[in-house]
Amino acid sequence: MKRFVLIFLISISFLLLTSCGKSGRSEVFSGAELKNLVISSMEGSKENNELIGKLFDFSIPLMKEYNTLVIDSIFVPPAVRYYYVLIEFPNPLYNRFAVYDSSGAMRLMDKSLNGYLKALKYGDQKNTLLTITERFTSKDIIKLERINFYYFSKDTVSLALKTFTAYNDSINDYRQSFMGFSNGRLSAILSSNTKKPLQPSEFSYVLDSVKCRFLTQVTFFDDSLQSMILSKKGNFSKMQMVDKKSALQANEQIIAVDSSHKYNNVQDKKAGFSLSLPPEGWKIQKNVYLSSQLKRPVQGTLYSNEVQGAKISVLEIKDTEVAENYVNYTLDQVVQKFYTVRFTEKIPIARLYFRFFELSCVNKKFLVIFEVPKAAYEKNLEKYQDIINSFSIDC
Repeated sequence: MKRFVLIFLISISFLLLTSCGKSGRSEVFSGAELKNLVISSMEGSKENNELIGKLFDFSIPLMKEYNTLVIDSIFVPPAVRYYYVLIEFPNPLYNRFAVYDSSGAMRLMDKSLNGYLKALKYGDQKNTLLTITERFTSKDIIKLERINFYYFSKDTVSLALKTFTAYNDSINDYRQSFMGFSNGRLSAILSSNTKKPLQPSEFSYVLDSVKCRFLTQVTFFDDSLQSMILSKKGNFSKMQMVDKKSALQANEQIIAVDSSHKYNNVQDKKAGFSLSLPPEGWKIQKNVYLSSQLKRPVQGTLYSNEVQGAKISVLEIKDTEVAENYVNYTLDQVVQKFYTVRFTEKIPIARLYFRFFELSCVNKKFLVIFEVPKAAYEKNLEKYQDIINSFSIDC
Protein backbone atom coordinates (compact mmCIF):
# COMPACT_ATOMS: atom_id res chain seq x y z
CA MET A 1 0.00 0.00 0.00
CA LYS A 2 1.36 3.42 -0.98
CA ARG A 3 2.11 6.00 1.66
CA PHE A 4 0.18 9.21 2.18
CA VAL A 5 1.69 12.68 2.32
CA LEU A 6 0.95 15.11 5.16
CA ILE A 7 -2.40 13.61 5.99
CA PHE A 8 -2.10 13.44 9.76
CA LEU A 9 -5.87 13.19 9.93
CA ILE A 10 -7.22 12.37 13.35
CA SER A 11 -6.33 10.50 16.50
CA ILE A 12 -8.94 8.40 18.25
CA SER A 13 -7.72 10.17 21.32
CA PHE A 14 -8.44 9.07 24.88
CA LEU A 15 -7.88 12.72 25.81
CA LEU A 16 -9.53 14.54 22.91
CA LEU A 17 -12.53 15.93 24.79
CA THR A 18 -12.64 16.95 28.43
CA SER A 19 -15.85 18.90 28.71
CA CYS A 20 -16.14 18.71 32.49
CA GLY A 21 -13.99 19.39 35.54
CA LYS A 22 -12.33 22.26 37.34
CA SER A 23 -8.67 23.04 37.83
CA GLY A 24 -8.98 24.42 41.35
CA ARG A 25 -7.58 27.83 40.42
CA SER A 26 -8.95 30.64 42.56
CA GLU A 27 -7.73 33.67 40.59
CA VAL A 28 -9.53 35.07 37.56
CA PHE A 29 -8.25 33.46 34.38
CA SER A 30 -7.49 35.63 31.34
CA GLY A 31 -6.24 35.44 27.78
CA ALA A 32 -3.01 37.20 28.78
CA GLU A 33 -2.34 34.62 31.49
CA LEU A 34 -3.09 31.79 29.06
CA LYS A 35 -0.62 33.19 26.54
CA ASN A 36 2.12 33.41 29.17
CA LEU A 37 1.48 29.82 30.27
CA VAL A 38 1.50 28.54 26.68
CA ILE A 39 4.76 30.26 25.75
CA SER A 40 6.55 29.23 28.94
CA SER A 41 5.34 25.64 28.42
CA MET A 42 6.77 25.62 24.89
CA GLU A 43 10.05 26.78 26.37
CA GLY A 44 10.10 23.77 28.70
CA SER A 45 8.16 24.65 31.86
CA LYS A 46 6.62 21.37 33.00
CA GLU A 47 4.87 23.10 35.90
CA ASN A 48 3.05 25.55 33.63
CA ASN A 49 2.30 22.78 31.14
CA GLU A 50 0.53 20.94 33.96
CA LEU A 51 -1.50 24.08 34.72
CA ILE A 52 -2.86 24.16 31.15
CA GLY A 53 -3.82 20.49 31.05
CA LYS A 54 -0.59 19.09 29.55
CA LEU A 55 -1.13 20.97 26.33
CA PHE A 56 2.26 19.81 25.03
CA ASP A 57 3.75 16.32 24.96
CA PHE A 58 7.04 16.42 26.85
CA SER A 59 7.86 12.80 25.91
CA ILE A 60 9.01 13.98 22.46
CA PRO A 61 11.41 16.79 21.48
CA LEU A 62 9.82 20.19 22.07
CA MET A 63 9.36 22.50 19.10
CA LYS A 64 9.74 26.17 19.99
CA GLU A 65 9.32 27.57 16.47
CA TYR A 66 5.70 27.85 15.41
CA ASN A 67 3.83 29.22 12.39
CA THR A 68 0.89 30.89 14.14
CA LEU A 69 -0.40 31.30 17.68
CA VAL A 70 -3.94 32.56 18.29
CA ILE A 71 -5.36 33.13 21.77
CA ASP A 72 -8.87 34.52 21.97
CA SER A 73 -12.13 34.16 23.85
CA ILE A 74 -15.66 33.21 22.94
CA PHE A 75 -18.79 34.31 24.81
CA VAL A 76 -21.82 32.09 25.43
CA PRO A 77 -24.89 34.10 26.46
CA PRO A 78 -25.87 35.10 29.01
CA ALA A 79 -22.72 35.00 31.13
CA VAL A 80 -20.17 32.29 30.19
CA ARG A 81 -16.78 33.04 28.65
CA TYR A 82 -14.28 30.50 27.33
CA TYR A 83 -10.67 31.07 26.27
CA TYR A 84 -9.03 29.13 23.47
CA VAL A 85 -5.55 28.62 22.05
CA LEU A 86 -4.88 27.57 18.46
CA ILE A 87 -1.26 26.89 17.63
CA GLU A 88 0.17 25.66 14.33
CA PHE A 89 3.67 24.25 13.94
CA PRO A 90 5.67 23.24 10.84
CA ASN A 91 5.11 19.62 11.92
CA PRO A 92 1.34 18.87 12.35
CA LEU A 93 2.12 16.41 15.15
CA TYR A 94 2.49 19.42 17.44
CA ASN A 95 -0.65 21.33 16.37
CA ARG A 96 -3.09 22.05 19.18
CA PHE A 97 -6.52 23.53 19.71
CA ALA A 98 -7.58 23.79 23.35
CA VAL A 99 -10.43 25.46 25.21
CA TYR A 100 -10.43 26.61 28.85
CA ASP A 101 -13.18 27.91 31.09
CA SER A 102 -12.97 31.06 33.22
CA SER A 103 -11.29 29.14 36.06
CA GLY A 104 -8.51 27.88 33.77
CA ALA A 105 -9.76 24.29 33.53
CA MET A 106 -9.21 22.65 30.16
CA ARG A 107 -12.56 21.72 28.60
CA LEU A 108 -11.37 20.39 25.23
CA MET A 109 -8.12 19.54 23.46
CA ASP A 110 -7.92 18.54 19.79
CA LYS A 111 -4.62 17.15 18.48
CA SER A 112 -5.98 16.13 15.07
CA LEU A 113 -5.47 19.33 13.07
CA ASN A 114 -3.26 19.66 9.99
CA GLY A 115 -1.68 22.81 8.54
CA TYR A 116 -2.83 26.30 7.50
CA LEU A 117 -5.26 26.61 10.38
CA LYS A 118 -7.81 29.39 10.64
CA ALA A 119 -10.43 29.95 13.36
CA LEU A 120 -13.75 31.74 12.78
CA LYS A 121 -16.61 32.41 15.19
CA TYR A 122 -19.91 31.03 13.90
CA GLY A 123 -23.43 30.23 15.07
CA ASP A 124 -26.61 32.22 15.65
CA GLN A 125 -28.49 33.86 18.55
CA LYS A 126 -29.32 30.49 20.13
CA ASN A 127 -26.17 28.45 19.46
CA THR A 128 -22.50 29.34 19.76
CA LEU A 129 -20.07 27.70 17.35
CA LEU A 130 -16.42 28.08 16.38
CA THR A 131 -14.93 26.70 13.16
CA ILE A 132 -11.35 25.77 12.37
CA THR A 133 -10.42 25.15 8.75
CA GLU A 134 -7.44 23.10 7.55
CA ARG A 135 -5.60 22.90 4.21
CA PHE A 136 -3.14 20.09 3.55
CA THR A 137 -1.80 17.67 0.93
CA SER A 138 -2.03 13.91 0.46
CA LYS A 139 0.05 11.72 -1.84
CA ASP A 140 1.95 14.69 -3.26
CA ILE A 141 -0.86 15.85 -5.54
CA ILE A 142 -4.18 15.73 -3.67
CA LYS A 143 -5.12 19.10 -2.22
CA LEU A 144 -7.57 18.79 0.67
CA GLU A 145 -9.55 21.18 2.84
CA ARG A 146 -11.49 20.28 5.95
CA ILE A 147 -13.62 22.12 8.48
CA ASN A 148 -14.19 21.46 12.18
CA PHE A 149 -17.25 22.80 14.02
CA TYR A 150 -16.97 23.14 17.81
CA TYR A 151 -20.12 23.58 19.88
CA PHE A 152 -20.17 25.73 23.02
CA SER A 153 -22.85 25.89 25.71
CA LYS A 154 -22.84 27.09 29.32
CA ASP A 155 -21.48 23.74 30.53
CA THR A 156 -20.27 21.84 27.43
CA VAL A 157 -17.58 22.18 24.78
CA SER A 158 -17.39 19.51 22.07
CA LEU A 159 -16.36 18.74 18.51
CA ALA A 160 -19.70 18.72 16.70
CA LEU A 161 -18.62 18.05 13.11
CA LYS A 162 -15.46 17.29 11.12
CA THR A 163 -15.91 17.08 7.35
CA PHE A 164 -14.06 17.66 4.09
CA THR A 165 -14.86 20.79 2.10
CA ALA A 166 -12.52 20.39 -0.90
CA TYR A 167 -10.68 17.71 -2.89
CA ASN A 168 -8.53 18.41 -5.95
CA ASP A 169 -6.08 16.01 -7.60
CA SER A 170 -5.58 18.15 -10.77
CA ILE A 171 -8.23 16.06 -12.55
CA ASN A 172 -11.16 15.86 -10.17
CA ASP A 173 -12.45 18.75 -8.10
CA TYR A 174 -15.11 18.26 -5.41
CA ARG A 175 -16.48 20.94 -3.06
CA GLN A 176 -18.77 21.18 -0.05
CA SER A 177 -19.89 24.74 0.74
CA PHE A 178 -21.82 25.91 3.78
CA MET A 179 -24.57 28.45 3.14
CA GLY A 180 -25.40 29.38 6.72
CA PHE A 181 -26.59 28.18 10.10
CA SER A 182 -30.04 28.91 11.50
CA ASN A 183 -32.47 27.22 13.89
CA GLY A 184 -30.05 24.38 14.51
CA ARG A 185 -29.60 23.55 10.81
CA LEU A 186 -26.37 23.88 8.85
CA SER A 187 -27.10 24.13 5.10
CA ALA A 188 -24.60 22.56 2.71
CA ILE A 189 -24.21 22.46 -1.10
CA LEU A 190 -22.09 19.90 -2.99
CA SER A 191 -20.48 20.62 -6.36
CA SER A 192 -17.88 19.11 -8.71
CA ASN A 193 -16.27 19.60 -12.10
CA THR A 194 -17.84 16.39 -13.39
CA LYS A 195 -20.70 16.45 -15.90
CA LYS A 196 -22.94 14.43 -13.63
CA PRO A 197 -23.98 16.53 -10.58
CA LEU A 198 -23.68 15.08 -7.10
CA GLN A 199 -26.99 13.90 -5.67
CA PRO A 200 -28.33 15.23 -3.46
CA SER A 201 -26.55 18.50 -4.17
CA GLU A 202 -28.20 20.32 -1.25
CA PHE A 203 -28.81 18.97 2.24
CA SER A 204 -28.60 19.94 5.92
CA TYR A 205 -26.76 18.96 9.06
CA VAL A 206 -29.02 19.10 12.13
CA LEU A 207 -27.55 20.03 15.50
CA ASP A 208 -28.41 17.53 18.23
CA SER A 209 -27.98 19.62 21.38
CA VAL A 210 -28.10 16.52 23.59
CA LYS A 211 -25.28 14.68 21.79
CA CYS A 212 -23.61 18.04 21.02
CA ARG A 213 -22.93 17.21 17.38
CA PHE A 214 -24.32 17.65 13.88
CA LEU A 215 -26.18 14.74 12.33
CA THR A 216 -27.05 14.02 8.71
CA GLN A 217 -28.17 11.14 6.53
CA VAL A 218 -25.91 12.30 3.68
CA THR A 219 -22.46 10.81 4.26
CA PHE A 220 -21.40 9.82 0.75
CA PHE A 221 -19.28 12.95 0.20
CA ASP A 222 -16.77 12.15 2.96
CA ASP A 223 -16.99 8.42 2.24
CA SER A 224 -16.24 8.96 -1.46
CA LEU A 225 -13.30 11.26 -0.80
CA GLN A 226 -11.77 8.79 1.65
CA SER A 227 -12.03 6.03 -0.95
CA MET A 228 -10.51 8.25 -3.66
CA ILE A 229 -7.55 9.11 -1.43
CA LEU A 230 -6.94 5.46 -0.58
CA SER A 231 -7.22 4.25 -4.18
CA LYS A 232 -4.94 6.92 -5.68
CA LYS A 233 -1.93 5.17 -7.25
CA GLY A 234 1.47 6.52 -8.21
CA ASN A 235 5.08 6.97 -7.17
CA PHE A 236 4.82 9.24 -4.17
CA SER A 237 7.90 10.83 -2.70
CA LYS A 238 7.14 11.78 0.85
CA MET A 239 6.51 9.92 4.06
CA GLN A 240 3.19 9.04 5.57
CA MET A 241 2.52 10.89 8.83
CA VAL A 242 0.11 8.88 10.94
CA ASP A 243 1.60 8.68 14.42
CA LYS A 244 4.32 10.12 16.63
CA LYS A 245 7.11 8.01 15.18
CA SER A 246 6.42 8.71 11.50
CA ALA A 247 5.76 12.41 12.11
CA LEU A 248 9.04 12.79 13.98
CA GLN A 249 10.92 10.90 11.28
CA ALA A 250 9.46 13.23 8.67
CA ASN A 251 11.26 16.08 10.46
CA GLU A 252 14.37 13.97 11.00
CA GLN A 253 13.78 13.92 14.74
CA ILE A 254 14.61 10.85 16.80
CA ILE A 255 12.79 9.51 19.84
CA ALA A 256 15.20 8.62 22.63
CA VAL A 257 16.16 4.94 22.82
CA ASP A 258 14.98 4.74 26.44
CA SER A 259 11.67 6.45 25.66
CA SER A 260 8.57 4.65 26.86
CA HIS A 261 7.10 5.45 23.44
CA LYS A 262 9.53 3.26 21.45
CA TYR A 263 7.15 0.81 19.74
CA ASN A 264 7.43 -2.17 17.43
CA ASN A 265 5.12 -2.50 14.45
CA VAL A 266 3.29 -5.82 14.55
CA GLN A 267 1.73 -6.97 11.27
CA ASP A 268 -0.92 -9.57 10.58
CA LYS A 269 -0.41 -9.94 6.84
CA LYS A 270 -3.08 -12.61 6.47
CA ALA A 271 -5.82 -10.52 8.08
CA GLY A 272 -4.46 -7.26 6.61
CA PHE A 273 -3.88 -5.04 9.62
CA SER A 274 -1.07 -3.89 11.87
CA LEU A 275 -0.54 -2.00 15.12
CA SER A 276 2.44 -0.82 17.15
CA LEU A 277 3.22 -2.24 20.60
CA PRO A 278 5.88 -1.47 23.21
CA PRO A 279 8.74 -4.00 22.83
CA GLU A 280 8.24 -5.59 26.25
CA GLY A 281 5.32 -7.01 28.21
CA TRP A 282 2.90 -7.80 25.37
CA LYS A 283 2.00 -11.28 24.15
CA ILE A 284 0.27 -12.15 20.88
CA GLN A 285 -2.15 -15.05 20.38
CA LYS A 286 -3.48 -15.57 16.85
CA ASN A 287 -6.47 -17.62 15.74
CA VAL A 288 -7.95 -17.85 19.23
CA TYR A 289 -11.60 -17.69 20.16
CA LEU A 290 -12.43 -14.34 21.74
CA SER A 291 -15.40 -14.03 24.05
CA SER A 292 -14.96 -10.98 26.31
CA GLN A 293 -18.06 -8.74 25.90
CA LEU A 294 -18.99 -10.57 22.67
CA LYS A 295 -22.45 -11.99 22.03
CA ARG A 296 -20.79 -15.21 20.91
CA PRO A 297 -17.17 -16.47 20.71
CA VAL A 298 -15.43 -15.34 17.51
CA GLN A 299 -11.98 -16.24 16.21
CA GLY A 300 -9.43 -13.44 16.12
CA THR A 301 -6.15 -12.11 17.53
CA LEU A 302 -5.50 -11.27 21.18
CA TYR A 303 -2.80 -8.88 22.42
CA SER A 304 -2.35 -9.03 26.19
CA ASN A 305 -0.16 -7.55 28.90
CA GLU A 306 -0.30 -9.66 32.04
CA VAL A 307 1.42 -7.09 34.27
CA GLN A 308 -1.03 -4.31 33.36
CA GLY A 309 -4.01 -6.63 32.89
CA ALA A 310 -4.68 -4.99 29.52
CA LYS A 311 -6.10 -6.80 26.50
CA ILE A 312 -6.74 -5.78 22.90
CA SER A 313 -8.92 -8.12 20.85
CA VAL A 314 -9.04 -7.80 17.07
CA LEU A 315 -11.52 -9.65 14.89
CA GLU A 316 -12.29 -9.20 11.23
CA ILE A 317 -15.98 -8.89 10.36
CA LYS A 318 -17.77 -8.76 7.03
CA ASP A 319 -17.88 -5.34 5.38
CA THR A 320 -21.68 -5.62 5.32
CA GLU A 321 -21.88 -6.12 9.09
CA VAL A 322 -21.64 -3.67 12.00
CA ALA A 323 -20.02 -3.97 15.40
CA GLU A 324 -23.42 -4.02 17.10
CA ASN A 325 -23.97 -7.48 15.60
CA TYR A 326 -21.24 -8.70 17.95
CA VAL A 327 -21.43 -6.54 21.10
CA ASN A 328 -24.25 -5.19 23.24
CA TYR A 329 -23.09 -1.58 22.99
CA THR A 330 -23.79 1.20 20.50
CA LEU A 331 -20.72 2.70 18.85
CA ASP A 332 -22.13 6.21 18.73
CA GLN A 333 -18.96 8.20 18.02
CA VAL A 334 -17.69 8.60 14.44
CA VAL A 335 -14.49 10.07 13.00
CA GLN A 336 -12.62 9.85 9.70
CA LYS A 337 -9.02 8.70 9.79
CA PHE A 338 -7.74 7.09 6.58
CA TYR A 339 -10.95 5.13 6.94
CA THR A 340 -14.20 5.36 8.86
CA VAL A 341 -13.90 4.76 12.60
CA ARG A 342 -16.87 4.22 14.90
CA PHE A 343 -16.22 3.89 18.61
CA THR A 344 -17.45 4.27 22.18
CA GLU A 345 -16.07 6.31 25.02
CA LYS A 346 -14.74 4.27 27.97
CA ILE A 347 -17.38 2.03 29.56
CA PRO A 348 -16.96 0.93 33.20
CA ILE A 349 -17.76 -2.74 33.75
CA ALA A 350 -16.95 -4.03 37.26
CA ARG A 351 -13.26 -3.23 37.88
CA LEU A 352 -12.49 -2.73 34.17
CA TYR A 353 -12.82 -0.08 31.48
CA PHE A 354 -13.82 -1.15 27.97
CA ARG A 355 -13.74 0.67 24.64
CA PHE A 356 -15.06 -0.65 21.32
CA PHE A 357 -13.82 0.41 17.87
CA GLU A 358 -15.08 -0.45 14.40
CA LEU A 359 -12.60 0.44 11.63
CA SER A 360 -13.52 0.05 7.97
CA CYS A 361 -11.62 0.72 4.75
CA VAL A 362 -13.02 -0.07 1.29
CA ASN A 363 -13.99 -3.77 1.70
CA LYS A 364 -12.23 -4.51 5.00
CA LYS A 365 -13.71 -4.05 8.47
CA PHE A 366 -12.40 -4.85 11.96
CA LEU A 367 -13.84 -4.80 15.46
CA VAL A 368 -11.29 -3.89 18.16
CA ILE A 369 -12.09 -4.37 21.85
CA PHE A 370 -9.86 -2.70 24.41
CA GLU A 371 -10.09 -3.65 28.07
CA VAL A 372 -7.94 -2.68 31.05
CA PRO A 373 -8.26 -2.42 34.86
CA LYS A 374 -9.32 1.06 35.95
CA ALA A 375 -6.11 1.67 37.90
CA ALA A 376 -3.86 0.76 34.98
CA TYR A 377 -5.95 2.86 32.58
CA GLU A 378 -4.98 6.18 34.16
CA LYS A 379 -1.36 5.15 34.74
CA ASN A 380 -0.74 4.07 31.13
CA LEU A 381 -3.26 6.27 29.35
CA GLU A 382 -0.92 7.76 26.77
CA LYS A 383 0.59 4.39 25.86
CA TYR A 384 -2.85 2.91 25.25
CA GLN A 385 -3.77 5.91 23.15
CA ASP A 386 -0.67 5.43 20.99
CA ILE A 387 -1.42 1.74 20.48
CA ILE A 388 -5.02 2.31 19.42
CA ASN A 389 -4.06 5.22 17.15
CA SER A 390 -1.42 3.06 15.44
CA PHE A 391 -3.99 0.55 14.14
CA SER A 392 -3.67 0.45 10.34
CA ILE A 393 -5.59 -1.45 7.67
CA ASP A 394 -3.94 -2.69 4.48
CA CYS A 395 -6.70 -1.75 2.06
